[in-house]
Amino acid sequence: MAQNRQSLRLEQISAILEDEEEAFDETDDELGIEEDADKFWEPEHESNSELSDNEEPSTSTSSQPPSDSSTYFLGRDKSTKWNKSIPRQRVRQRSHNIVTHLPGSKGAARDAKSKTDCFLLFFDKSIIELIMKHTNEYISLVRHKFQRERDAKDVIYEEMLAFFGLLAMSGVLRSSHLNFLDLWANDGTGIEFFSDTMSAKRFLFILRCLRFDDTSSRQSRLNVDKLAPIRQFCDILNENCRKHYTVSEYVTVDEQLSAFRGRFSGLVYMPSKPNKYGIKHYAMVDAKTAYLQKFEVYVGKQPDGPYNIPNDTKSIVKRLTETIKNTGRNITTDNYFTSIDLAKDLLKDKLTIVGTLRKNNKEIPQAFLPDRRREVHSTLFGFHDNLTLCSYVSKKSKAVVVLSSMHHDDIIDEGELKKPEMILFYNKTKGGVDTNDKLCSTYNVARLTKRWPMKICDNC
Repeated sequence: MAQNRQSLRLEQISAILEDEEEAFDETDDELGIEEDADKFWEPEHESNSELSDNEEPSTSTSSQPPSDSSTYFLGRDKSTKWNKSIPRQRVRQRSHNIVTHLPGSKGAARDAKSKTDCFLLFFDKSIIELIMKHTNEYISLVRHKFQRERDAKDVIYEEMLAFFGLLAMSGVLRSSHLNFLDLWANDGTGIEFFSDTMSAKRFLFILRCLRFDDTSSRQSRLNVDKLAPIRQFCDILNENCRKHYTVSEYVTVDEQLSAFRGRFSGLVYMPSKPNKYGIKHYAMVDAKTAYLQKFEVYVGKQPDGPYNIPNDTKSIVKRLTETIKNTGRNITTDNYFTSIDLAKDLLKDKLTIVGTLRKNNKEIPQAFLPDRRREVHSTLFGFHDNLTLCSYVSKKSKAVVVLSSMHHDDIIDEGELKKPEMILFYNKTKGGVDTNDKLCSTYNVARLTKRWPMKICDNC
């Protein structure tokens, strides 16, 4: 009897379960849920575009749920993703932040004691002899125009040094725009130092005949190099700047403009500069000391040949920073030079960059652009491939976008303005070239001239 009852109960339970399974199947049909439930999660875009930076594309044929867009900002190019979360911080110091080659004077510069010793480090014997050689060549061509041979005699080494000393002294006295003859005045208003060194007539003669290359072969060299009249001078000066000083861990790359309105192939108009028209230089300067490490004169498009090099901003920065490659230093630039491609490229050379970005850059997310709905002094951060993007609202409807491959966090100053550390660092290091430009203009030795090689030399 007990076995019969147990068998009966098992049959009743089985019947109940079968009835419930049929009822469940009918309910699914009524709700319209398809057998392949994965189709309900089919994303609108390709799966690769929905992956985070650390994930690999799935090889499965089944569709995956869409990624949570709240974890990243998407650039306006629809492909660049900036993660909202800070990258892992508990890592050893990044290799591109380890500075090698300690900054400071090196080589013969360590033994320089006087101002004259320091001057001769840069305008060394090779530069003085180069200028003296070509100046004397030009004097020999114009000597027949003078009645007395002594009025057009060759320049000797000591006399050339004295000439440059008088030019430097005119800069110290802030007299570059004065009539030079006033410095030799004998009515008590002149400066005895000048008249004791050489006569005004001799000084002006050397100034007129000053040359930096062989004028007889200049035209053939101009066919391949627009900077031929002063190319050798610039190369030697650049080398001297490099070999006597090692820059600090922070450098600045920017433009300089020397006022000039004469005839020159690379003459530019820059309305943001005080002088507007002139000869443009690209310079890399120590952000701490304003020391000029390397410069490059813009001459426009060069003829076909060895000097026909690209003038895009990425190539310019790469050439200027060649001397600090693989030293772990940081470069500060403005929005004319800064780009994401440049930042990634510099990281390969163990160099970092901090700089502002132009708003039309397609990698910038829409949320980072100026918007009147954003709160003043608020900040957004994005992280992508060892790069950090920061957007700070300084004023209503204004936002500053800064890119950094040196910073990897979202630290914000606790002051009233709540500026991010990236902005504070940029403000601290962006003025290197401007400071150098200010010092050059303060102690300017340039004279009014229509000869552009002379203008470049004066500004060096």
